[in-house]
Amino acid sequence: MTATAEASLGSRVEPHEAARGEPTASPDWDVLSRLLGSAAQPELEALGERVEGVEAVLFCTADGLNLCTLGVFERDVGRLSALTGSIFSVATALRKAARADAHGLSVHLSAEDSHTILVSVELPGVGSFVLGAHATDVQHGVLLVETRRTAEAITQKLSTADR
Repeated sequence: MTATAEASLGSRVEPHEAARGEPTASPDWDVLSRLLGSAAQPELEALGERVEGVEAVLFCTADGLNLCTLGVFERDVGRLSALTGSIFSVATALRKAARADAHGLSVHLSAEDSHTILVSVELPGVGSFVLGAHATDVQHGVLLVETRRTAEAITQKLSTADR
């Protein structure tokens, strides 16, 4: 991976952001988000090693809460995760409005020689997540295949962790 920013694991939910009537939601989420992020981190690192030109990789909830981000400055992690969740939500809504299945959804953003791929990661009993990768000077198809491969590896790893 070409970027040098350190990994960012988990996301903190402030007490005023927790669901009403659930005062313990915040500490539980802090722990769970770090556990999920730590489990996914080796897969994100492997993607960065397999594909030369990858500059950033993130794994967040479909709601845009960070679990693990590599190659992004800490000050930008929350904003980037929130934007990723928003972009993915719009794509999901458009698919559902067209009466198409949103399972296995991927979003592709390209500008000149850089590409960003977002893919859905469904963990039964846990929730919906988004894996994103951004790369420059990489063929779009290579980044897509490798991002999907990483999503499958995360799904396998975290699905077997429940057993």
